[in-house]
Amino acid sequence: IMIPLLAIAAWSGTGKTTLLKSLIPALRAEGLRPGLIKHTHHDMDVDKPGKDSYELRKAGAAQTLVASSQRWALMTETPEEPPLDLEWLVSRMDASTLDLVLVEGFKHEAVPKILLFRQNSGHSIEELAYDDDVIAIASDTPVETSLPLLDLNNVPQIAAFIMQWLKGFNEDEEEIIYRIVQECITNSIRHGKADRITIEIDREYNMLNIRIKDNGIGCKKIEKGFGLHHMDERLRMLQGTLQYSGEDGFLVEAQIPIRWGTEEKKDD
Repeated sequence: IMIPLLAIAAWSGTGKTTLLKSLIPALRAEGLRPGLIKHTHHDMDVDKPGKDSYELRKAGAAQTLVASSQRWALMTETPEEPPLDLEWLVSRMDASTLDLVLVEGFKHEAVPKILLFRQNSGHSIEELAYDDDVIAIASDTPVETSLPLLDLNNVPQIAAFIMQWLKGFNEDEEEIIYRIVQECITNSIRHGKADRITIEIDREYNMLNIRIKDNGIGCKKIEKGFGLHHMDERLRMLQGTLQYSGEDGFLVEAQIPIRWGTEEKKDD
């Protein structure tokens, strides 16, 4: 079972731990079971000198597991200091008890990230650099970005964003994806006489791309009937786009912005 990962990335002093201390209980209040992996550069130790478990581990045990009825901890010695492998670390966790693993640090790993920025933390907005894995920015000051912008001091907003991100799409987006696929399959079989239909769906940043292609007879001049007109209209409402062609079989390409929990609230 793959556990969704979400990294909280920022410069030191921005407040990653402070945010997580409030964010974790906020997610739990929503019914989510979050786990946590924290990267540290220190020679950390979760045991206490003088305790039996500490002395036995220091005596040479390669692994030491300390257990009680409340919790247990497995400590593994890594004297060779191998590079940390986030994927391997996640595999050590029990996926059946988790809905999400929050990651503090590991900013260069190719996992989804919320990038934090706090003014007066020793860095300027101009220094912000984000890669394709950044899904949002949380800041206490305005930032020019095409990504969702969250209020760093508004934990409920950040929690709501994460819940929506985990869900994937809101109802409007799910509906239009379903209708596009349904309409294209119907046209390919009924009008294109196709016996093979390829459906490709991928996501880049906050944009969902859909490409549907068949091997049918196609149509040099496509009449924009109710089906295409309805798809185009729904996509425009979501600020999406639609292109289609019938030169070599039917081809439909659609782009849908994913709002990731930042949709405007409707008035009552």
